[in-house]
Formats: sequence, C-alpha cells, structure tokens
Amino acid sequence: MARPAGPAYTEQMDKRIPLSLQGGDPPPGAASGEAPARGHPISGYLAVAFGVLSIIAWGIVFVPLGIIFSIAALIRGHGGWGFGGLVLTMIGFLHSPVLMGLLGLGALAKYFGLM
Repeated sequence: MARPAGPAYTEQMDKRIPLSLQGGDPPPGAASGEAPARGHPISGYLAVAFGVLSIIAWGIVFVPLGIIFSIAALIRGHGGWGFGGLVLTMIGFLHSPVLMGLLGLGALAKYFGLM
C-alpha cells in the first residue's frame, strides 16, 4: 500500500494535537502543546542538599531536615527530587551512629518491656 504524496499529506502530518492533563483552554500566552512553566523545585533542592549533608556531616541535625523537605517535595509534586532526597536521607540515617544508637535503645527498651 503506497502513501499519498504531496503537500496536503505533509501538512496533515505536521499538525500537532494539543495534549493536557487539565481540562479547558491553555493559559494565555502558552503555545499549544507547550507545558506550562513551573517554578523551581526549591523544596526538592533542599531535600537533596540535606540528604547529602546527612551523609557527610552531622546526621542528627540534617536527617530530620532531609525527611521534612523530602515529604514537602513529594507533596508539591516534585517526585524525583523528593524521592532522591528521601533515599539520601535514609543513607545518612544508616551512617549516623547517634541515630542508629537511639534506634537501638528504643528496640532494647521495647524488648525489656520498659515501653
């Protein structure tokens, strides 16, 4: 089966279908098919930064901050940054002797029935 040739066919193939996850018309000034501009994922940047700092610096300070900003990034829709920050924060938690000691003391207290 041969394809039809000519400018009408190429014009038809060059048309783009505007796709969107939101209903309605695109915002004014946005070209069809162009994603709306979003702000910088500051909470995601902070989640990853605190995750890295929890690995190489004082974990007892940076692990809670990393978890808070990772959850905030996930809530705001910055899944990649939030998940990356959460993974780095968990690695920082596992590298922190103070936090692992606190976790061990909690397990020990539960084992002996002190809690």
